[in-house]
Amino acid sequence: MIYVFRKISLPSAAKGPSSISHRQFKNFNRNRFRSDILAQPWVNLMGIDNPIEMWLKWKSLFSEVCDLHAPLRTKHVRASKSPWITPERKNLMYRRDRLKIKALRTGDPSDGSNFKKLCNEVNNAIKNVKKSYYYKTFETYNGNSRKTWETINEVTRRKSVKAAINELELNGARTTNSTEIAEGFNKFFAETGSDLSRDIEEVGASFCEFVDQTSSCFSFQR
Repeated sequence: MIYVFRKISLPSAAKGPSSISHRQFKNFNRNRFRSDILAQPWVNLMGIDNPIEMWLKWKSLFSEVCDLHAPLRTKHVRASKSPWITPERKNLMYRRDRLKIKALRTGDPSDGSNFKKLCNEVNNAIKNVKKSYYYKTFETYNGNSRKTWETINEVTRRKSVKAAINELELNGARTTNSTEIAEGFNKFFAETGSDLSRDIEEVGASFCEFVDQTSSCFSFQR
């Protein structure tokens, strides 16, 4: 069979949770797999002249055995990595996971104590470096309200919902024309100020009389 390898670059994943498919080899038996592969009717490929059809048939026969011995499973993964997880933190997390496996396998109280100790160390390390990361981020975006609120939404895991308006009622009639919808919104917001002002009763007083002065100031604390 003629084949080729090609290195390709994949587009960056979108933000938010994603999923990947992988094969489960927990109950994989190599001898049974080889036996079932050999039992497939590969001879049927010899009568196919079209290489594409031959490849699809071969793939179908091979995948049939793979799905039986190593079924596909789907799991959710984070599409974007946490920027504060450094190689040092990853190594610490790896040691923590190994200690957990050891503690579960041996049941030794000392192994369990070592795991809990390292687990607390990992949690504190991640909490501190995450705090430092967002502090520097807020400092970088100081004065940029849009970026600041994007960061706040990221911290609080708030998702912005964008609703598409495909239909609008104008002067008693409904329209789906995008230009007419845009003009309708423009007219509404351009005239809403003057329309509201006509309905407000003149009181002959300054707005300062209704606003209490305050010395409070809003700021982010480290």
